[in-house]
Amino acid sequence: MKAPIVDLTGVMDKNLTRNLKVSDMVINSGSSTYGRISVGFATALDYYIQALRDILKLEPTTSSVYRTWYHNCELDGSVINSNHIDGIAGDVKVGSAKQPDAAAIALGMFGPLGGIGFMKYKSKGFVHVDFGRPRKW
Repeated sequence: MKAPIVDLTGVMDKNLTRNLKVSDMVINSGSSTYGRISVGFATALDYYIQALRDILKLEPTTSSVYRTWYHNCELDGSVINSNHIDGIAGDVKVGSAKQPDAAAIALGMFGPLGGIGFMKYKSKGFVHVDFGRPRKW
């Protein structure tokens, strides 16, 4: 389900959850004035980031959550119907050394709820999580 498009003017530095600012949800989106932010996905992403901090002692960052359709099409390897466009997907940078452990935590938290991508991104050091159909790659 698509999150609504919201005007983000003047709120980018505001806290959305305990671990995420509004800007964390739209970084590298292709837009600086609007985005799609799913409250449910943001909450799940917040719990995932907190688990990475508590269990793996990491300071993860989001590198891509919401993307405009146009920006998504410009990226190598992105799919045309990406969940990023709907505001229900995120890429979380954890570093290559901790990526397998971070992926295992993601599988436990998101596995029944959506997609987990990690094997394809080992050299980039991030884990993709989304609220799309359950799958892993």
